[in-house]
Amino acid sequence: MSNTIINFLKYRFNLDEDKAREEEIILNLQKSIEFKGTNLWTLIFAIFIASIGLNVNSTAVIIGAMLISPLMGPIMGVGLGLGIFDFSLIKLALKNLVVAVVIALLTSYIYFLLSPLQEAQSELLARTKPTIWDVLIALFGGLAGVIASTRKNISNTIPGVAIATALMPPICTAGYGLASGNLAYFAGAFYLFVINSVFISLSTFLIIRFLKFKPVKQLDELASKKIRQTIWLIAILTIIPSVYLAYVFVNAEFFRQKTTRFINDEIKAHNLYVIDKIIDPQNKTITLVIYGNEISDSIKKLIVASKVKYNLQDAQINIRQAQSGTVSSRDLTTFKENLQRQIIDQNNFSTAKDKKIKQLETELALKNKNLASPLVYNEFKALYGTLKGLSIIKTPVYSDSKTDTILLVYIEPLNTKQRLNNRQIAQWLSAKFNTNKIEVIIKK
Repeated sequence: MSNTIINFLKYRFNLDEDKAREEEIILNLQKSIEFKGTNLWTLIFAIFIASIGLNVNSTAVIIGAMLISPLMGPIMGVGLGLGIFDFSLIKLALKNLVVAVVIALLTSYIYFLLSPLQEAQSELLARTKPTIWDVLIALFGGLAGVIASTRKNISNTIPGVAIATALMPPICTAGYGLASGNLAYFAGAFYLFVINSVFISLSTFLIIRFLKFKPVKQLDELASKKIRQTIWLIAILTIIPSVYLAYVFVNAEFFRQKTTRFINDEIKAHNLYVIDKIIDPQNKTITLVIYGNEISDSIKKLIVASKVKYNLQDAQINIRQAQSGTVSSRDLTTFKENLQRQIIDQNNFSTAKDKKIKQLETELALKNKNLASPLVYNEFKALYGTLKGLSIIKTPVYSDSKTDTILLVYIEPLNTKQRLNNRQIAQWLSAKFNTNKIEVIIKK
């Protein structure tokens, strides 16, 4: 049994079946290492495109820049050199990576220095605080990219890896940090680029060793062990800050979620509206600008005291009353948009709720034996006049081939002069009970 499972796993996870020749793989990876001519110009153009995308907050433009970026070459070259113990290749790859990084930083720095748009958009801010999740993306993205690079037929995995690992946006964000004098942005973005570079190189090293490429230089066990230890030490040192940043990020998200629940439950309970809010998870402060009825000190104290229910006892809550004459046009616009959004959401919810209630009522009615309730009778009376009797029964119909279910409708008119149309009645009941299988019988 164990041999069967092992053979099954070997068959499913075999990487040798469509692998290209070792010399061909190494040659292809080496070609993309050096930055000169076409590669260099492509890098500069890609940096400009990515910088513009970050500047105008366009995800599509940023993705386009990532697809044409040649930055992956020297990074994978470092991992390849480590995997085959080719130290001259490692030096060449590192040299070209430094050249590429310097040119990329300089290009993005010049663009953001000249750009009239100086505000940091969400796409740019997203690259300033890397976490452990960015490490995992770089690691698994790098593994996928290296495996794809070792195949006979290069698949569409490489463009996907270029998008997932996102080497271009962090280096452009670092250029923005230099141009704007914001060293925190520069440090965060450049750290993200380092994470991507280290773990793509590590992924390349792991796959090359897993595929048992022949080393260029034979090393004794002690030297080989020392190289492995150095690689893992660099990886661990790279990870440590991201773990701390992930911890800070998660705590900040929890703080925002608790604050949102606090605002939705406590503020709106007093018929007040928040037209502006500043949530600072780092300093644990919440500033709310309220528009609505005059807030007394006792109400403020009551609202602030309720923060304990949301595990916000360490938070400092500041409530400011916005008077009608002092509210800025921006605040009023935000308030109006939020109110409209709430109304739309409530209307959508009410519509969905009404449909669900109607559906459940129909399903419940179909489960009953006699469906001619007083409500149905009154509807019939409004449409076709008073009756002596009405019965609607859900009943099975048996045959040799199958068993079906129909609605059997028995109607007893008030008198012989009353005109009732079987077809019209069937159409009405079909729409009401959501079934086309209806038999209407009118007593003569």
